[in-house]
Amino acid sequence: MLTPSPLCRRPYQEAHMNFQFFHDRQEAIAVSLGPSRPTAQEEKEEYINRRRPHLRLGLSLALVLGALLAGSNVALANGTTRWVNGSGTVFMPPGTSCNQPGYLTIQLAVNAAAPYDRINVCPGTYTEQVTIPAGKNNIQLRSVKQWRAVIKAPQPSPAAMNAIVEVSTSQNVTILAFTITGPGMLCTLQYGVRVDSGGSANILGNHITQIRDTSLNCQSLGQKGGEAVRVGRMTEAAVGSAQVIGNVIDNYERNGVTVDNAGSSAGITHNRIFGVKGSSESQNGIQVSRGATATVRHNFVSLNVFGGPQVVASTGILLFFPGTTPSAPLTDHNTVASNDQGLYMWGSGSGTTTSHNRVRASGFEGVVLNGATSSEVGYNKSDYNGTSGIKAFNNSNSNSVHNNKATNNGANGILLGEGCPNPLGGPPDCLGANGNTVSQNKISDNGTVFLAPIGSETDGIHINGPSTFNIIDSNHLRHNVTYDCADWSAGDTWTDNDGQTQAPMPSTAVCTEDDNDSDYADDDYGWYPNDPWYNNFDGALSYDWVDLYATIDTDSILGLLPQLPPVLGIPVPAE
Repeated sequence: MLTPSPLCRRPYQEAHMNFQFFHDRQEAIAVSLGPSRPTAQEEKEEYINRRRPHLRLGLSLALVLGALLAGSNVALANGTTRWVNGSGTVFMPPGTSCNQPGYLTIQLAVNAAAPYDRINVCPGTYTEQVTIPAGKNNIQLRSVKQWRAVIKAPQPSPAAMNAIVEVSTSQNVTILAFTITGPGMLCTLQYGVRVDSGGSANILGNHITQIRDTSLNCQSLGQKGGEAVRVGRMTEAAVGSAQVIGNVIDNYERNGVTVDNAGSSAGITHNRIFGVKGSSESQNGIQVSRGATATVRHNFVSLNVFGGPQVVASTGILLFFPGTTPSAPLTDHNTVASNDQGLYMWGSGSGTTTSHNRVRASGFEGVVLNGATSSEVGYNKSDYNGTSGIKAFNNSNSNSVHNNKATNNGANGILLGEGCPNPLGGPPDCLGANGNTVSQNKISDNGTVFLAPIGSETDGIHINGPSTFNIIDSNHLRHNVTYDCADWSAGDTWTDNDGQTQAPMPSTAVCTEDDNDSDYADDDYGWYPNDPWYNNFDGALSYDWVDLYATIDTDSILGLLPQLPPVLGIPVPAE
């Protein structure tokens, strides 16, 4: 059973399910939804054709993974099944059932395991650290009953504990359907599950929770732990790879899932990830950083909100100088709701793609490009965010921002450049956003839902100097509070934009009126909550995932308005 901590209960009201995160002061709201140009379907097909290299890579990875799993099925049938029961009294390894177990602890079974063995863990609480070292390729750790085998951090935690479950060197280790939980003490608990030393793991359908300290603010003491899942770490020259799929991750101190360091990679899909709103730590639901790559798809990421001074911010998904080898990150079909900032692309490079995401109710911006180059932001919906729906600044150059829908945001629909000086009084952005293409976006009703911070622009597309050489083409704009089109820079090119109002000179923006409602229709945004990921993994089909996920009411979170920041400025994530 999922039980929020007392800390988590304070900011949220409980509803009919036992796993709820709702702010008691927020209100649920309802979201409303050229003849010679290509149709929306044609544009989408063209976009998909351009993305075929990513699709082919994803298919190749799926085929490789399928081959590994097929091999695992055969091997598991030939390997040894080992049974663990912490309530047992007589043990005859490897055991035959929960009534006739072979081991008292999970670690004893891991120590005895050979490659391709399966370890069935019976219901109960196992207060121990589990380390899977070299020589355990393809073993599977499996909770017999979904989430009822609980691996709990020892109290007090040993100084060298580091992670509750750690996979080092061994390949294709599966961790399935456990509850993995802290908290720790004296900043010794760094991670829930960690993969390092070139190891690889399938982290599937677990509830990973309370990866935090009982009392101390470990981040303020220089500790960077409190992460539910960690794959690789640059500062330790550690690399790893993982499939992180179908988990529920909540109540972490620092990050939900982190993939870090060149050579590390992950597939992060179908997870439900919830931060702690108002946390004293800056949090990131998902972070891909410092040369690592990942495919991030069909996740629901919410409630990463920093409670301290807004010089830093928590994010739903953070790409922090990710790698591009063997492929740049693909962030696709996620729903990212009620975070400080939704999807933040910091230093992302050529080939990075952010598409078909639903980003909603961020306290600040929905989608941010900070120093991003040659990246693609397409077919996303960014709505009801506290400031701008999409922002590019600080030398974000040569990006393609196309076919997005930005509506009902507190400030602008799309903002290029913060300005030098910054009209909001924050740090000047004297590099701006240059040489970007902004095209075929649907931008309406920005600045109309709630009061944005004083000094905010409330335009459809707004460009601040010194941003230049941007191409603004074939966008559809209407009902934005101040202007639909405003450009206070020089050297940008505006062509074929439909809008009702344009800023007067010296603005160089040009748009003409078009009230065709079909230009503002929704596309395909956000996650698919009922995708049966478990069909692809050995042993996962024996659990009732549909009923389990039904107890987590993500729809109500989508009804929240953002909690607007109390102060002005340009907060950035803390990686």
